[in-house]
Amino acid sequence: MTVLLFLSFGNTVFAKTIVSSVRVWPAPEYTRLTLESASPIQYSLSMVRDPDRVVVDLEQVMLSPELESLPGKIDATDSYIRAVRIGRFKPTILRLVLDLKTEAVPQAFVLKPVGDYGYRLVLDIYPAIPPDPLMALLNENTTVMLQPD
Repeated sequence: MTVLLFLSFGNTVFAKTIVSSVRVWPAPEYTRLTLESASPIQYSLSMVRDPDRVVVDLEQVMLSPELESLPGKIDATDSYIRAVRIGRFKPTILRLVLDLKTEAVPQAFVLKPVGDYGYRLVLDIYPAIPPDPLMALLNENTTVMLQPD
């Protein structure tokens, strides 16, 4: 009977936090993912190798429509993230898995509410070998010089 009651409530029995907004900002230097909610998101962050993946376990978080939209926000041209998968890992843990295009160094932190923004869990994906700014400048200048007038 208890198992049937647990199954009927699905992920709402243990989930207390609802992600209200998801943003992705890809840039040449890194990609930033931001999860916004009314309360701070408790999380743990780890890396898995071969193939490279970032694993983010979100504690007490409900799978909201906004969070479900995250995989569709990853553009094919993103330099670091190939895809995002989301699923219930344990009754109290929602797991995000970021499949990477290259070896990366993830960093995560929580920002307190400010202005119109709530609590934000920010996840930055940096390349393990940062791009050389001088080479980027040279490549940019070469591209400009090769373009016809």
